[in-house]
Amino acid sequence: MVESEAQGRLPGIRPVSVVDIGSNSIRLVVYEGLSRSPAMLFNEKVMCGLGKGIDATGRMEEESVARALRALHRFRALSDQARATEMYVLATAAARGGHQRSGLHRKGGSHPRAKGEDPER
Repeated sequence: MVESEAQGRLPGIRPVSVVDIGSNSIRLVVYEGLSRSPAMLFNEKVMCGLGKGIDATGRMEEESVARALRALHRFRALSDQARATEMYVLATAAARGGHQRSGLHRKGGSHPRAKGEDPER
């Protein structure tokens, strides 16, 4: 997908991935690197509906979780293909809530940080 030494890319800068897990969608954005104004190299969004029904049942729907896990596995593969050196995973409260929360991040292989959450906490 992306070669950091490709024409137009900054030499010596490695791509960085950001995964945003929201109530309705999960998005992967691969940036050129950590800089003041990084160029976006790739952007993909998958509609998962993790927050659907969580108010009524306190649980994420099985199909929503399965869709989210498929998206996370795809995003990991795309990030690896882009040769991203780091992947940052952020999640809304709905994605971190529910009884399956630990199962979702355990199966996905990441530990999402809440949007706005202090990384040192």
